[in-house]
Amino acid sequence: MKNFSHSCTAFAALLFMFSLTKGLANTVSHANPGGPLPAACMVCPTATEVFISEFHYDNTGTDVGEFVEVAVLNSFPVTLSDITLTLYNGSNGASYTGGNTLNNFTVGMDDGTYTYYYLDVTLQNGAPDGFALSCMGTAFEFLSYEGSFMATDGPANGQTSVDVIAVQSGNAPAGSSIQKIGSTWYGTCGQNTKGSTNARPTISIAATDANKAEGNAGNTAFTFTVTRGGLTTGSTTVNYAVTGSGANPADAADFGGTLPSGSVTFLTGSTSEVITINVSGDVTVETDEDFTVTLAPVLNCNPDITTATANGTILDDDATIAILAIAATDASKAEGNAGTTPFTFTVTRTGILTSACSADYAVTGSGASPADAADFGGTLPTGMVNFAANQTTATITIDVSGDTNVEPNEGFTVTLSNPVNATISTATADGNIIDDDATVTELAIAATDANKAEGNTGTTPFTFTVTRTGNISGASSADYAVTGSGADPADAADFGGTLPSGMVNFAASEMTATITVNVSGDFTLEPNEGFTVTLSNPVNATITTGTADGTIQNDDTACPTASDVFINEFHYDNVGTDVGEFIEVAVLNTFTATPLSNITVSLYNGGDGATYGSNTLNNLTVGTNDGTYTYYTWAVVLQNGSPDGFALSCSGTAFEFLSYEGSFAATNGPANGQTSTDVVAVQGGSTPAGSSVQKIGSTWYATCGQNTLGNTNARPTVSIAATDASKAEGNAGTTAFTFTVTRGGLTTGTTTVNYAVTGSGANPADAADFGGTLPTGSVTFMAASTSETITINVSGDTDIEPNEEFTVTLTAAPDCGTDIATATATGTILDDDGSACPSTLAVPGIIATGTYKAAMDITSDGTVQSGSVVSFRAGNSIELLANFEVQTGGELEALIEACIP
Repeated sequence: MKNFSHSCTAFAALLFMFSLTKGLANTVSHANPGGPLPAACMVCPTATEVFISEFHYDNTGTDVGEFVEVAVLNSFPVTLSDITLTLYNGSNGASYTGGNTLNNFTVGMDDGTYTYYYLDVTLQNGAPDGFALSCMGTAFEFLSYEGSFMATDGPANGQTSVDVIAVQSGNAPAGSSIQKIGSTWYGTCGQNTKGSTNARPTISIAATDANKAEGNAGNTAFTFTVTRGGLTTGSTTVNYAVTGSGANPADAADFGGTLPSGSVTFLTGSTSEVITINVSGDVTVETDEDFTVTLAPVLNCNPDITTATANGTILDDDATIAILAIAATDASKAEGNAGTTPFTFTVTRTGILTSACSADYAVTGSGASPADAADFGGTLPTGMVNFAANQTTATITIDVSGDTNVEPNEGFTVTLSNPVNATISTATADGNIIDDDATVTELAIAATDANKAEGNTGTTPFTFTVTRTGNISGASSADYAVTGSGADPADAADFGGTLPSGMVNFAASEMTATITVNVSGDFTLEPNEGFTVTLSNPVNATITTGTADGTIQNDDTACPTASDVFINEFHYDNVGTDVGEFIEVAVLNTFTATPLSNITVSLYNGGDGATYGSNTLNNLTVGTNDGTYTYYTWAVVLQNGSPDGFALSCSGTAFEFLSYEGSFAATNGPANGQTSTDVVAVQGGSTPAGSSVQKIGSTWYATCGQNTLGNTNARPTVSIAATDASKAEGNAGTTAFTFTVTRGGLTTGTTTVNYAVTGSGANPADAADFGGTLPTGSVTFMAASTSETITINVSGDTDIEPNEEFTVTLTAAPDCGTDIATATATGTILDDDGSACPSTLAVPGIIATGTYKAAMDITSDGTVQSGSVVSFRAGNSIELLANFEVQTGGELEALIEACIP
């Protein structure tokens, strides 16, 4: 067997083979396969393989959103934990934060070449400061901003930083960044590409309505369209200024006394803005005047201005002389094989027509294949065009000589000059001599199936047909390349990260070939995007039609809000071992703007604000459609720390972020930077299995012992009513007084409510009426049960007493959201021990202290003496006769009530 002991390459290979034999996944990412290499075998990267690619360190107002982004070359086998980011203070060259290894960064986009990792970290913004990337304790990249300095400690000790030049200096807006594209650092204002491929906004200007008459008074609006492509996620501002240009430049007077200048700002998502230049009208006779609108970036912001200028022409409408303009009339045709063929051009005269006028004309070769003297019989034609008084048109005829030479199509231009009694507004017109002797091969491209939806995943083929004509006896080829075009140009991301290019080939006798451009599907809401396929570098052929356009039609729609899609029920904790945990999501039936696969449920740990699991709605179990919402459930184990939570997101951004047992801030995932909303209702380990926390309206409730998993949310509604609760007490033992408790609403599980008895009414019952203790207890509804009975046992006696009342009151169990619709019901204990009182009673003479009772009537004509206390009690009436007397110091109480012994 070969000895691998001194071979680092063999060591790595051996470990990898071992991993495969152990059944490990055959996947290699940014970590050494099969385990770490020996220290002597580790290969550290250079700043070509791993480098700082973007950061934000300062903005106007309080600094927010600071970060550092690192790009890692996918093909370089780096171990993330071996790469460290160290932050440096430029004032003393010392490090102030170290130990930030790449494995602790947040993972962003993999664009096919690089994977981007970013760390949200507070950066110093002195002048200068910086940071270093190191491997095995030695910095391999040491950058700084707002100047250079030497490191005095840490992995860059003794090294001098490289200043990125681009600065923010406290005047950049929040959300901006400094990013590296190629080998150059740029500042972007109001936007960044954190965690993804770097890009700048591309800005171009074009004249929209900028060639017209000035008018005689007031202002005339000349408009120019400024288009933004590339990075469009934030705001972009560019300045513009107007200058005179051309042979007859406009000046300040043409714009009200000052050459216009200003700025145009694109807000997030905007790709087109209009600049309006107001031109002052006058009645001065002058030549047409030209001006140029020039774009320039604002300070420290670096959009890519691809087309910086656009021209306008102020047409004079005050002319008092004749104006001549030439146009091709019949000037693009075959030359013929012999003799001459007439090519005609029309000169039109406007303005003052009352006098004769003239102008010279001359023919010159022009275009890619210019005509020469031989095409006109040996001499390039010249002459004069003349107008008699009131004549408005004249024809110039150019005779082209026919031949049988195989040659390309040839161009020529007729130019007017030296006008007499006139001025020239359009001086040139072109002719095209079409060769009719061709034996060459000609290529033309056309869109075949190139205007359609992009799809959501994978790729969609867009096809273009290249047609070959002429001499097709041999092989031919041409290169092709795709570029973004139109108001909303497609970019590399629309084609998998790289704008397509290639070659189209024709075998002998082959007449057509297809170019297929694969467009990447996505869920991103965006405008329709245009692109152009351009042919170039033909071999054994010429190109007659070199471009064809495609349109990528957007098929993605808006993300929902928490009114359309929301979490409305979950279970996370119960007494004993947790069982049956789940999350339920309600989806509004009328919301169809985005597919379920584009909506994600993410689970969050409140301890560190990080995600610990996720799933998309299309993978959840479909429940009931109640006519308004459809319910989707995910059976998943939920953490029950204090707090924890979950978020709903669309296209990577959370639109609902909830938590239980407290609030917290998310540190990664779709809710990164957001603070959760606590639902307030809790389970806390005391609720029974089968319970849930659910949302009804805008309020969250806890239900104990039941849930509505996959169905419309509802709480149990409980009411009490007296059933058999007004009767005699009996003389001994107990008598059962019954009350019925009814449950509605949610009845699928168990519901428990408590009850307690209290005395009530004019003669309240007390503990003695119930054996010495006022009754209490609970009533439990089992699954599907809707009615239960509470029995109150009343003690019998032989005491003569009034009828007594008591009330049974229901209360919900703690932390269970039961709706007590009717909380109380009353019972009456009827006395059945008769009366010891006479029917009527007459009390004469001196009335002694005491209580006098009658079942019906008391009459008296006696005297209550001083110091005596007398009570008369009767069922119907008490009659005090004329000579009845209560002396000073005496007391009389008279009560009409049931006879009380």
